[in-house]
Amino acid sequence: MRAVPGYRAVDLTQLAKEDGGKFPRQKVFDTIDGRDRIRAHFRGDMPRWGSQYQLDSNDPANVKRRIDAMVDYIESLQEK
Repeated sequence: MRAVPGYRAVDLTQLAKEDGGKFPRQKVFDTIDGRDRIRAHFRGDMPRWGSQYQLDSNDPANVKRRIDAMVDYIESLQEK
């Protein structure tokens, strides 16, 4: 992984803990999707999966399903 100045890696197992015990589903979805982020504010190696999935399939429902699956997986990683 390449280092990005000012970028801090996120421990995906701690998202709920860091958000008062509730998994921040919408925030995680929006981060994975990435299509609404301003390019100048985007930092780190996280790809914009929403854009990538849209290239694969121009069906918005399919893009949402794929991102939801990633969010579900990340939610399953949360430490209890």
